[in-house]
Amino acid sequence: MRPTAKLVLRILAISGLVLMAILLERHFHLSAMFKEARIEERLRAAGPLAPLVFVFVMATTVVLPVPTFPLDVLAGRIFGPVLGTLYAALGA
Repeated sequence: MRPTAKLVLRILAISGLVLMAILLERHFHLSAMFKEARIEERLRAAGPLAPLVFVFVMATTVVLPVPTFPLDVLAGRIFGPVLGTLYAALGA
């Protein structure tokens, strides 16, 4: 395959992924799921599974365009500075 064709395919693939992310956001309101208060509420409700839930949420922010700084602060507030840092790093 020619280099120009590869470039066009890459651009189309990236454009498709961006379009898919926009459509998913508009349809499912994914950014509302990542509000700090909502995540804190769910983590507290998760009880002993809260660290696993938090690591999963942090891992999904790699795929979705969600800022992670508020989640890092939330981890420190809920789990303490040492464990919060550890869980945030594991999820990232």
